[in-house]
Amino acid sequence: MTWKRTLGLCGGVAAFCGLFTTLLLYKGKAAVPHGQPPFALLLLDMALFLAGLLFAAVKDVKQREISNAAPLLLLAAGVLKLALAPSAPGIVSALLGALLSGFPLFMLALFSHSIGGGDVKLAGSAGLALGWLGSYLALLIGLVGFVLYGGMKCIGRKKPDTADEKEKASFPFAPAYMVGCVAVLTLSCVLRRSLIL
Repeated sequence: MTWKRTLGLCGGVAAFCGLFTTLLLYKGKAAVPHGQPPFALLLLDMALFLAGLLFAAVKDVKQREISNAAPLLLLAAGVLKLALAPSAPGIVSALLGALLSGFPLFMLALFSHSIGGGDVKLAGSAGLALGWLGSYLALLIGLVGFVLYGGMKCIGRKKPDTADEKEKASFPFAPAYMVGCVAVLTLSCVLRRSLIL
């Protein structure tokens, strides 16, 4: 599967989830509850978050690296979320989310070298925006997708010999993680009946 097909598949899943959430909002099944922050700021928060994920997925598929701009966009979304609804439980959940997402990938990067530092920063910064439960579910979905995709790509492939071949044989993690995050966001919007990150 080429990077264009991979990105198209991930973008299609993300677009489907976004259209599904928009349809729920239009039909009145989901709405911004009274007492919540302004709708425009909630949309800005969601746009920052999704832009960070999409930027990371594109860079990871094309170049097998994630630039610092993607985690910064996700951090901005997390900080904006905390600024819009400041609370002690929300701050604790955000910090736990960053830890629960970033630490397992940090250990993988440290000991197995199968995950890069950009993936660790991406997951940690997304965890700040998603909170502890959302980040755990997104990481779980992302890792399952990553393993399934890698397993399908490895069937029938010969072992790479040179460093250049090993670089080309590596698999991007960010698209699978993006699908996990978008799935969690969609599920959150459906269950809460609100457009809140």
